[in-house]
Amino acid sequence: MEWTYLHLSWLPAVLALVATITSAVLFGILGLDEYKAQRHWMQPTAVASTVIAVALTALLEYLRRESSRSSVFEATAALTQFRDALKPIVLRLRRMQDVPSPQRETAYQRVVTSVLDARLTLFSDDLDTRMVIYKFEGAQGRRPRRLTLENKSGRPANEPDDFVDTDGGRGEALFTWLATSPTFRFVANVTEDPDEVSGRGYETYISVPILVSDRVVGMITLDSPIAGDLDETDVAPLELLAGLLALAHGML
Repeated sequence: MEWTYLHLSWLPAVLALVATITSAVLFGILGLDEYKAQRHWMQPTAVASTVIAVALTALLEYLRRESSRSSVFEATAALTQFRDALKPIVLRLRRMQDVPSPQRETAYQRVVTSVLDARLTLFSDDLDTRMVIYKFEGAQGRRPRRLTLENKSGRPANEPDDFVDTDGGRGEALFTWLATSPTFRFVANVTEDPDEVSGRGYETYISVPILVSDRVVGMITLDSPIAGDLDETDVAPLELLAGLLALAHGML
């Protein structure tokens, strides 16, 4: 069993690469007029390929994490947990692409709910975590751009505040970060980071932007009131959820 795992761990990487190339090619030709007749199957296939690529990439991180622990049995249990967390989200995405455009906002909110439900499966339910999904709102007149609360799950205390650009504080710092390095941000202990302010109900957090064609459409965060509850291995699952939200947002 161990031999099989060690020698086949390359397979998800190859499959992820194939799925990524497939989705890129299909999305690239969807806009060409000569392929209009094929769009009824090309678009669902492109979306499915992207979902597969994102899921397999995160699967690699799970394999890497669990292979360093005590047994292959633990790795198998973790992969089962991973599958159980993703299945409802992928099903919601498939249903979303089949509904008419006017109804897709409702379908999108169902995807958001499924993503939030995955918190207790992908992350330890022993931790007092909170997951928050924000949506981007552009500037309107004198009202600056901002990230506003879309939905949340977990720890009920400390209602999340909006991130407002040009506020001279956390909002402005966030938008500066998004403009320069929109990948992820992990802060192990806010009290030890000179750019952070404690006292907001959490001491550690991970933030991942939700990107559609390099455009920020939102952000997903995971936080805990106890420093040390989160670590670098929690980044990949949160990046996966951000990628799935981006797919859903792209279908709106």
